[in-house]
Order: sequence, then C-alpha cells, then structure tokens
Amino acid sequence: MKWIKTIAATIVIICLFSIVGNMDLKQQQREADWAESVQAMELEQEKMQNDIIRIQEQFLSAEEQIRVQNALVWDIRDRLHLDLEIELEGEN
Repeated sequence: MKWIKTIAATIVIICLFSIVGNMDLKQQQREADWAESVQAMELEQEKMQNDIIRIQEQFLSAEEQIRVQNALVWDIRDRLHLDLEIELEGEN
C-alpha cells in the first residue's frame, strides 16, 4: 500500500513538473512574440517618421517652387503691364 502511495505521489510530482515546464515554455514563447511585435512596431514607427520627414522636405521644396513661379508670374505681369502702357502711350 505504501508503494502505491509512493508511486502515485511520484506520478503527481512528474505531472506537476511537466505542467510547470510547459507553462514556462509558453511564457517564454509569449515573451519572444512580444519582443518581436515590439521590434516590428518600432521599425514601422521609424519608417513612418522617415516618411513624414521626406514629405515635409517635398512640401518645403514645392513651397519654394511656388514662390519662385509666383515671382516669375508677377515679373511677367509687370512687364506686360509696362509694355501695354508704352503701347497705349504710343497710340496717343
């Protein structure tokens, strides 16, 4: 009878060690998955920040081009206005 209790206790201890070991493996896997997802999110965040910087640079470049083109348009407008003035003065 004592042997049966010892064998049963041994089987229970083995089962408990097995359950705890399995839980530990699952916890390690969760931690690894978590670290991987954090790394993926950090990479995505870095990519988004780089995209924002690139778009800001494109915006500043486009804004500068608009200023230059606007100055050119005003210069052309002023010359046309002067040419028209000279032409009108010549007709009078």
